[in-house]
Amino acid sequence: MTVTRTDADRIAGLLLAGLGAFITATALEWDLMTDAGPGPGFFPLFYGIAMTVLSLGLVLQRFAGPSEGGDAPVAPEARRALAVWSILVGGILLLPVLGFPVVLGLLTLGVGFGVYRRPFGAVALAAVLVPAGFVVIFSLALGVDLPTGWLGF
Repeated sequence: MTVTRTDADRIAGLLLAGLGAFITATALEWDLMTDAGPGPGFFPLFYGIAMTVLSLGLVLQRFAGPSEGGDAPVAPEARRALAVWSILVGGILLLPVLGFPVVLGLLTLGVGFGVYRRPFGAVALAAVLVPAGFVVIFSLALGVDLPTGWLGF
């Protein structure tokens, strides 16, 4: 089965609408207003609502007719974008288990080597140095705790 641009727009719209609904639901659990002004849920709430509405608009528009580019098959770049999105979702799901530095390293490996086929040695080095940089900057220099997983890092 060939995925066309219209199909891809519908799928992307539904996925983004789901993400927008999740952001909205999560933001509603946080304070919208505090004594000091907007709370932590204020901006995510409106961002989530806008994302959901606009994504559903894309889906409805694509059900009304094909996209401007016709119904051409989806280019390899779109497949790469979907692969990167899938890797990011996988990283989000693994974050509570493995922690931020490990997940960031795996994301770097997945995107660099798995999607863009860069040399493994260079990507592996980046997969170690990028999370190490985050730990040095945020944890050591700024004193900000990065999310940890069950493994403790």
